[in-house]
Amino acid sequence: MSDPRAEFEDALNRIESDAEDLAVARSGGVPVVVMLKHDYDAWREAEHLGGGVVPTVPRGTAGAGADQP
Repeated sequence: MSDPRAEFEDALNRIESDAEDLAVARSGGVPVVVMLKHDYDAWREAEHLGGGVVPTVPRGTAGAGADQP
């Protein structure tokens, strides 16, 4: 059996060394993305400067109706 903490640490190390994001699909839950903080900050700044709105969804409602036409 594997150690979840070690696997998570390995995933975080790969995100840092490869400068890639990690999309995590969760059984019965809304997928999440793990990314480097400076990439996240740059994304937020670009949205702000571009006049765009960074999409946020209140907790507990994420994905509600997303698969619905």
